[in-house]
Amino acid sequence: MKDSRFELTAGARLDVLSIWNHLAEEASIEVADYVLRDIEKAIEKVVESPGIGHSRQDLTNRALLFYRVHSYFVVYRRDTVPLRVVRVIHGAQDIGTLLGN
Repeated sequence: MKDSRFELTAGARLDVLSIWNHLAEEASIEVADYVLRDIEKAIEKVVESPGIGHSRQDLTNRALLFYRVHSYFVVYRRDTVPLRVVRVIHGAQDIGTLLGN
């Protein structure tokens, strides 16, 4: 995922790698590739329309927006140039803790 219009933090890069590895082991490489493509498409949508998604004050007091794709949230800051994807987190995870709250 290389695009000058956005950047993935180290945490987001690790998230994407972990998601792919988990799905490849638990399901198949095809499923892992499919979900990763959808996450990439979601990031593209966020870059094109940085106001989509929603804030979640119940999870964080940081200025972050959440955009859902499958069971994951693309968590990003729209006020940065390039747009910064902070994390890609499964909805069942402890999101508040992962975001440092």
